[in-house]
Amino acid sequence: MAIKPFVDYGLKEVALTSYEHALTEIAAMAYLLGKGFDQQTAYKTFESWEVNEMFETEYGRFKMNKY
Repeated sequence: MAIKPFVDYGLKEVALTSYEHALTEIAAMAYLLGKGFDQQTAYKTFESWEVNEMFETEYGRFKMNKY
């Protein structure tokens, strides 16, 4: 299953960030996989959107809180 490595990554990521952050990251990478990106490109693309634990969206920048 192509998404399993991202799920495993997200489970580790949650210890460093938050559930919201990890789930957003996994969902975005799964979306990119569905659009035809390979795993490495999906990961690198998502990471390029993220700066200092913040994401740039069409609605502006927002920070993921650590719970």
